[in-house]
Amino acid sequence: MSSCLLNFFSQIKFTACLEKLYDFNATRPLEGEKRTKLLKEMFAEIGDGCYIEPPFHSNWGGHHVHFGKNVYANFGLTLVDDTHIYVGDHTMWSL
Repeated sequence: MSSCLLNFFSQIKFTACLEKLYDFNATRPLEGEKRTKLLKEMFAEIGDGCYIEPPFHSNWGGHHVHFGKNVYANFGLTLVDDTHIYVGDHTMWSL
């Protein structure tokens, strides 16, 4: 496969990740189930009991992020997920 074609597919995947990130950040306060569903689609892995308060920012929409169980992040979390990021269980971020 040519590098040009790989670049094309990579760009499509990148754009799809950012679309889901946009959808997550556009959720309403009472849409907790929708947020949880989106995070499961967006992240490489995410444990039970995780919560991120929008807005959430990341280069790949969480595609390379691995969260353990019961991770909490207040609004404004920014992750540069150009490579894998691992967060253990019972972690809290307040920004």
